[in-house]
Amino acid sequence: MNNQENDDAGLPANDRRAIRSFRKLIDAHEKKLEEFISRPTVRPGMEDLASDLVRSQQEARAKRLIREIRKFENEIARRRAGAGKDVR
Repeated sequence: MNNQENDDAGLPANDRRAIRSFRKLIDAHEKKLEEFISRPTVRPGMEDLASDLVRSQQEARAKRLIREIRKFENEIARRRAGAGKDVR
């Protein structure tokens, strides 16, 4: 058990499971973002578009991944702050 899991020990089981799931999603999204930044790709059907349009779409994809990571982090914080009470 790592330190974060120890910190979550007082939370209800469903919150601990949700936090573990959000952490996995964060890890996956961070990996996708890292790979995409190091090797930006062109989506199928965009090969013939102007380079500025392609770049704009690539930036939008990176921003979307960052937004999703933040959303998962906020959900973890919300569950920790709720510590046993329904804060929905």
